[in-house]
Amino acid sequence: MFTCAIAKTVMPACDPTRLSARIPAAGRSPTVAAKYCGSCNPHYDAAAAVRKISSLAGVSIHHWNAAYLPDICILVKQCQSDCFPEPERFSNWCSLLVEKPEEVRRTAEKLKRLIARQDNL
Repeated sequence: MFTCAIAKTVMPACDPTRLSARIPAAGRSPTVAAKYCGSCNPHYDAAAAVRKISSLAGVSIHHWNAAYLPDICILVKQCQSDCFPEPERFSNWCSLLVEKPEEVRRTAEKLKRLIARQDNL
């Protein structure tokens, strides 16, 4: 299983043995979307965190939509509640969990490596 270093969360959807059929085809950029928790922390601007990740990674990040799962989903938590108990169900390929503003830069770097397919999942 892949352990997301950003959030130290085990994510079965990133298990390389199960991923091969779900990895976007070569030549097609992976789709990326953001899903937010309940926004219970007014001191943490989750939308600003996603804008910063988008800027640092050089990729467009759309709002998550259950009707169209993205290849990669950025899950943004703002507290210790377990809003995303099954992070793998929010994407077709891999989900990255961001819990604190300090994780934005590492998340952007991870996202860049995933998109470039330079990351060993």
